[in-house]
Amino acid sequence: MALNEALLCLAGLSLGNAFGQSYIFPEADSYIKRRELLPGPWKWGGDTQLAISVVEELEKREWIDQDYLARRMAWRYMTDPARGYSPTTRQTLERIAQGEYFRAVARAAFNGGSYGSAAAPRAAPLGAFFAGFSGNNPAKAASEARLTTAITHLHPDALAGAEAVAVASFLAASGQYPKGTDFLREVILYVSESRVRQRIVQALEIPAADLAQAVAVLGVGENHTVFDTVPFAIWSAAHHLDNFEEALWW
Repeated sequence: MALNEALLCLAGLSLGNAFGQSYIFPEADSYIKRRELLPGPWKWGGDTQLAISVVEELEKREWIDQDYLARRMAWRYMTDPARGYSPTTRQTLERIAQGEYFRAVARAAFNGGSYGSAAAPRAAPLGAFFAGFSGNNPAKAASEARLTTAITHLHPDALAGAEAVAVASFLAASGQYPKGTDFLREVILYVSESRVRQRIVQALEIPAADLAQAVAVLGVGENHTVFDTVPFAIWSAAHHLDNFEEALWW
């Protein structure tokens, strides 16, 4: 059950990742406004590759061992480096693959750790996985998510972004999930104080249909940081939990 939930989430992540990757070109806005799908094949990026490593690790031991996961991520990167990894993640994984200790490498990025947007997506299948065990709660997903992210992104905002994604995934996979602002409030309970948390709190005041305000307040990834991607994603998910297709176009 737990692994099935993680695999289902991974399938959704890979589709969303490939969908988004296909629209990274100057004229993409016109296609998106018409909701016109681009011809395949689509190709998922580094976010999905990292998430695959997380799922493999969970399948093997049902918890996150950072040393094993770091080596697994580095190996997967080296076997397919052209998957669209962010520059910081690419450099970090290359150094780990060359034998450097992941904690030292992650800490050295930006003099204290990266808070790039690549920090959070890999936590999604992890949250779904832990929802599959009776007796678990979102706090378990949040703590394990921090371990997955700290391998490459050690900044407090990066860790908070991973917490938010894992908790949101945990709630969605639990079946009887809250919706809308109730969903956001539940996520906030498990996210460490950070810019990510502050923006999710701001998202409580944004109506479900007000995309323009959400973009203006939360951001849509133009700065490639975890705090201008995760809050918008959590807000969008909160209002589209029953419609994956609509969430993609949104």
